[in-house]
Amino acid sequence: MTRLTLALFSIALLADSVSGQDKKTRKDPPEIAVLKRFVGTWDVTVTNTPASGEMRTYKVVSQRTWDDVGNTVRFEDEQPNDRPPLRLALRYDHEVGNYPFAIEGSEQNFQIVGTWSEKTQTMEFSGSLPNGADLTLNHRFASKDKAVVSAEIKNAEGTAIGKLVFHQVRRKDDK
Repeated sequence: MTRLTLALFSIALLADSVSGQDKKTRKDPPEIAVLKRFVGTWDVTVTNTPASGEMRTYKVVSQRTWDDVGNTVRFEDEQPNDRPPLRLALRYDHEVGNYPFAIEGSEQNFQIVGTWSEKTQTMEFSGSLPNGADLTLNHRFASKDKAVVSAEIKNAEGTAIGKLVFHQVRRKDDK
């Protein structure tokens, strides 16, 4: 065999061994592994506490699936009172090194940005809402199938105008 033939044969063997790896044994990049935690059907109990008004608690279902490319987790969350579902998209931005989280299909679309802490199993998001208010959101995974999200909204003057808490439980059939 010539050197060229041996080189091509070696490349073919390498390509075959990489493509033939079992998907379960392949290790995802850490950023994709973080996103995988969100995928599934989640039962969510929401507690909404506006600064002026009465606390409300309601339950919704959040369907979270990969987009066609496989780099963005799409959320479709039911809304109370026959409102249309809230659509969200979470991905990792390799250029900037953070997790943009876009809220789509609400009355006002907007984006917040998150960072992941492996140590605390928490995603910290922050950003401005279209009305000028600031949103901070803490999404902590208590376990593989349970998460607690706490969010606070402050007006432009820095006064808290609302708090939200989301208790999330992944359905057992979605593991």
